[in-house]
Amino acid sequence: MNSHKVLVFTGLWLLSLVARAQEVGFTQFFVNPALLNPSYVGVEGRPAAFLSYRKQWVGIEGSPQVMNFSVQTALPNRVNLGLNLSNTQMGLVSSSAALVSGGYTLPLATDNFIRFGMSIGAASTQVDVAKLNFGSAPGINFPNDPMLANLAGTTIQMAGNLGVSYHNKGFHGGIALPTLFQPVYLSSSSFGANFKPIDNIVIHASNRFMLQKGKNAVEPYVVYRLSKGLPGQFEIAALFHYQHLGWIGASYRQEYGMSGLVGFKMNKILAVGYSYSLPASGENSIGRASHEIQLAFLFGKPRKEVVQLYSFVDTEIKQKKTAREPQLVVKKTTPTKPAPTKPAPAKPQPTETKPVTPAPAPVAAAPVVDAQHHEEQEKISRLDVHADNPLETHNETHHPHAERHEFVKRGNHTSEMPLGDYIIAGVFRSEENARKYSEGLKKMGFPDIDYGYLSDHKLWYVHISGSDDIEEARKRRDEFRKLRIFRDAWLLTVHE
Repeated sequence: MNSHKVLVFTGLWLLSLVARAQEVGFTQFFVNPALLNPSYVGVEGRPAAFLSYRKQWVGIEGSPQVMNFSVQTALPNRVNLGLNLSNTQMGLVSSSAALVSGGYTLPLATDNFIRFGMSIGAASTQVDVAKLNFGSAPGINFPNDPMLANLAGTTIQMAGNLGVSYHNKGFHGGIALPTLFQPVYLSSSSFGANFKPIDNIVIHASNRFMLQKGKNAVEPYVVYRLSKGLPGQFEIAALFHYQHLGWIGASYRQEYGMSGLVGFKMNKILAVGYSYSLPASGENSIGRASHEIQLAFLFGKPRKEVVQLYSFVDTEIKQKKTAREPQLVVKKTTPTKPAPTKPAPAKPQPTETKPVTPAPAPVAAAPVVDAQHHEEQEKISRLDVHADNPLETHNETHHPHAERHEFVKRGNHTSEMPLGDYIIAGVFRSEENARKYSEGLKKMGFPDIDYGYLSDHKLWYVHISGSDDIEEARKRRDEFRKLRIFRDAWLLTVHE
């Protein structure tokens, strides 16, 4: 092998090492935390789309740049889904990947959850050997050299990642295996599956501290990366959320240096973030700045039946679901003077003893009607009564539960209802009946129907819908009450 070919392979081999040592990670990963750990897929609790772009070491030809696009959602059955598309360009190497993500949320106790996530897909890698034009150098027949021709082909490899995370109110932490399959740059094979899941490990933690009764927030992050054959790398960041309209902060990543972070939010559905990484100084550092842009967009409103554990776009989400204490109305009454009483006449003393007659045997009480059982059966029977026309309305002006609004404290059952305001369609003692009624209503065309448990009452509640605004919940309740099947719907608030 002549010196030019040795140079080509040595350069590509060094490039593969640089790619592993200098991972092009996003500085503002917290906007879309699934970039760091796949268990965060769908963590917003509603459909969301994210777009990320980073240009590393601006001004250097062939410096790394990476783009990422992902869509995610959470389903009512605690399942989370996502699709991730990415492209990375680094010198002569261009890599594109498509991953499908799936996850599951496991409740442990009140405000304690574990999330699992895994992504699997494929990545294509190309080496642009056309840039290695040696002209008329001796020993090189470019571009027809067989060795270079093999490198010029596209290599398809498996790609994937795995992660688990723990969530408790404002605290979030986890462990991720970001590369289940290590990329191979120097290969003439058209397909590869280099399974090395523990060559790279990421450990991370963060906590959101609410300030001034939830108006502002401070959020620190810690990340530690382990790579086989390389020293560990840590990263720290701190953010300040100002009135949930935007954020400002700074981060430091070992070997990369300092970064300034800034962003703004609109209507709690859109977030735009920018990061500027200062030129790092040091023996192993490249003294050029880096730029990064993050976009996030949330679709629709949060669903009550989906647990919302973390959101960077809507940071007020946990504050809005605070306890609402019931307002007790005390009726004032005017005291009345007691009627004058006359002394009771003295009872004459008995002069003789009369025989005592036995008391009559008690009459058996009438059987007590099980009101709860009767109500459950009546609710379930509505599935048949209104099967032909579930949207049938009525003109009744009287509602049996006109102003019914119950307040119940949230417990620690695995199926406990999250904090919030709900429109209740039925209450059941058995989960089987609650599930039957809920699934029956869904088949009739009410997709938002779901049910949950309240430990305080030991009952299952089937709820139609809900809102973070109690006035809006009342309006929705009144709309549902126009339907015969929901004519007696009422409000329930679950508080801490």
